[in-house]
Amino acid sequence: MKVNMNFIKNIIKKFIWVLVFILAAGLLLYMLAGNIMSKNNQRYYLQGLDFINKKDYQNAYYNFSSVERGNEFYCPAKYRAALSAQNLYDKDSAVSMYKDVINSCSGSLFEESARYNLAKLYFEKGEIKKSEDLFESLAKLAVNEKYQIASNYFLGEIYSAKNEIKALSAYLYYLEYSPGGKYSKEAISGLKKINRPLNSEQHYTLGKALYKNGLYAEAKSHFAFVPIEKSWFYLAMCARKLGDYKQVQVLLKKGLSEYSANIDEEELHEAIDIFAMYSTDLKSGYLQAVNILTPKSLSGGDYALYKYIDKLSAKEKLPYYHQIVNNYPNGRFASDALWNLIWAQYKKGNYDKVMELAQTHSQKYSTTISAPRVQFFAAKAAEKRGNYAKARGYYGTILEKYPDDYYAFRSKLLLDGRKTAWTVKGKRQLNTNNKKIKFPLNYCKIQSKDMPVLNLLMNVGDWKLLELLLEDNKVVESWVNYKAGNKALSIVQARDFISSLDTKPDFGDDIYKLAYPMYFENEINKYSKVYDLDPYVVIAIIKEESHFDTQAKSYVGAGGLMQVMPDTAKFIAQKYSLSYDAISHNDVESNIELGCAYLDYALSQLAKKYLFAVAGYNGGHNAVKNWHNTLNYTDFDEFVEEIPYSETQTYIRKVFKSYWNYLNIYDRID
Repeated sequence: MKVNMNFIKNIIKKFIWVLVFILAAGLLLYMLAGNIMSKNNQRYYLQGLDFINKKDYQNAYYNFSSVERGNEFYCPAKYRAALSAQNLYDKDSAVSMYKDVINSCSGSLFEESARYNLAKLYFEKGEIKKSEDLFESLAKLAVNEKYQIASNYFLGEIYSAKNEIKALSAYLYYLEYSPGGKYSKEAISGLKKINRPLNSEQHYTLGKALYKNGLYAEAKSHFAFVPIEKSWFYLAMCARKLGDYKQVQVLLKKGLSEYSANIDEEELHEAIDIFAMYSTDLKSGYLQAVNILTPKSLSGGDYALYKYIDKLSAKEKLPYYHQIVNNYPNGRFASDALWNLIWAQYKKGNYDKVMELAQTHSQKYSTTISAPRVQFFAAKAAEKRGNYAKARGYYGTILEKYPDDYYAFRSKLLLDGRKTAWTVKGKRQLNTNNKKIKFPLNYCKIQSKDMPVLNLLMNVGDWKLLELLLEDNKVVESWVNYKAGNKALSIVQARDFISSLDTKPDFGDDIYKLAYPMYFENEINKYSKVYDLDPYVVIAIIKEESHFDTQAKSYVGAGGLMQVMPDTAKFIAQKYSLSYDAISHNDVESNIELGCAYLDYALSQLAKKYLFAVAGYNGGHNAVKNWHNTLNYTDFDEFVEEIPYSETQTYIRKVFKSYWNYLNIYDRID
């Protein structure tokens, strides 16, 4: 029988198409099912977070533990479930979850923390061998130093029942690195139960821990076994706490004169301050400390000398600045001392000497806080000498090395030829198009394998777990506080981090937005327009006055975002026909309106110049008028340096530094 090949081919084709359709449909259903499951797992996680915020740990545990194995949420969900179980005091469930994290999430950000928490749970449950194995591993191999240190305390507790020598070593290790830590009192108690003699180093470690825990008499008894060259500071501190002030003076005098190099800088400065405090007066006390600490090879002399200088008149200070620069060139005060010598030469008109000393300062102290200030007045000195090319070089160096500094702001304006750059600038609005702040991943030491879980936690807004996993990172802490609405703390953390960097990031880096965030922009724009103010000056004032804390209140009674004094608020309200009452003083809109009206009033009284108005906002417009008429200056930059109130000097620099940075971050410089 003849076979119809075309018929067979058609059947095969149809079969293939049917098979393809079935496979495609199956794949589609699988993908849909996977997507539904993924969404369900995400829903469980988000619900768990919601219950955590409500402190409903039972439902939080249920939701986190419902996330399925193999899903991207699995590791953070199991870790969260373990934490929830601990909050419920359900140790068995917590143990189960931490074991799951260790086994299923090996090498992840969660593993080491899970091991430490599991070891503690085993210890609490009396499963000592399991606890010991985990703590010994952590004490040797933990990446996080915190787990290494804490593990030694628990090992001390475990060893105390079977090996006193190992227990002694573990306790002392913990107390050496955490003398006032969470478990320090328990470690001290454990050590007391071990009947073994201590050497002088061990007595010192235990004595320091006792002191940190307020057990001064016991601490003193242990320091008695330590050579005086090492123990003098803490013996003096114990004597002070115990009321033996005569002994304090004896010990500090001996320690400062003979053994000042044997303690750290923070302790040495405290010793000098207390020595001066117990003298006839602070001025003579610091001078006596200077003499005791001579010769210059001994530590702390520059600190004592600088504190002594602070008590002198301006004319009396200069010889002592020379002493600091010559005798302590590598100390922390040499940079500022040299600046003061440079400023003295500038005021005398010795501009060549200014540039000579500025070069020395640049070679030795280019990363100090005084560096941009010195370079700026070297530029001004070059201008005085008619060397404009050299001046531009100085200004350019400031903009390159110190781009976010107050003196960078002044340098840019002078480079642009704007000699009168303090006039009113109104008729613009805050640019809010670029205010969103991204998570600062570039400041996290994260391995590429950990990025997916970090992105996941960011996407669901689990900031607290991010902070826990990336602890001791000030940028992450700033970000978490920003997300939590802790405005002031977030700003300070970001600001301090930026200040710690020798090389500043680009203004497009989101770390700057954390330090200079945009809040209350609608109200700022509204009232800046009403009073024809530059809104970037207004937001800079708010940032420096209150860090955007609506409930901020100063020790003198100023309140709200713009820190307006009640009497000033009443005066301004009456003058500008504004409503005012004490209850609404801290209200966002009322406070910003009052602050803007006050700034407008200061401008009206002070030649429409923002320099004077900002100074008046802090020091009072009458004081500024007096300075304007009596101080010796030839331009506004000299005026700022000559203001006799250090608080107002600093305030001007802070506000215009913030002004400059807000413009660079959010708007063009014009």
